[in-house]
Amino acid sequence: MSDNMAAIRRIELIPSTQASEVAVLAAQCHQFPMSLTSIEGCFGRFYSVSGLYEGHSLVGFYILHTLFEDATIIDICISPDKQGLGCGKMLLNAACTEAKGLGAERLLLEVRQSNDSAIGLYTQRGFIKTATREGYYPCDNGRENAVIMELQLDNKKAP
Repeated sequence: MSDNMAAIRRIELIPSTQASEVAVLAAQCHQFPMSLTSIEGCFGRFYSVSGLYEGHSLVGFYILHTLFEDATIIDICISPDKQGLGCGKMLLNAACTEAKGLGAERLLLEVRQSNDSAIGLYTQRGFIKTATREGYYPCDNGRENAVIMELQLDNKKAP
């Protein structure tokens, strides 16, 4: 199988016992990742943590928080060696499907202003920019803005 050919991939819920594996992957992907304690807190009520696996290897994950009509992607992360191969798109589509299935009417996320590839992926999926949070993320030279994006999920309840 060539490097560009995808191994068999599957997306499934990650059990809380594997929170440390999620934290390790987050540290590989983010300069300022969530702490293990924060990640462990995402295995509670109103959250789901789903992983993208190739064989037995976790190569990506998303954390989804759903409350009433809103769902938020807390984090979406792809192993650096799997980026650019469609893994992010697979996870994003799964998160959108899950949020819609849970009855959410809109899906929110925030992304570093400098993360052009992620912003492009989200825009391609139909997300629109709704706001900017000034100086939200830490970075090497101080702080960086967060772009808030939203996707309508067509789950509006009839009046």
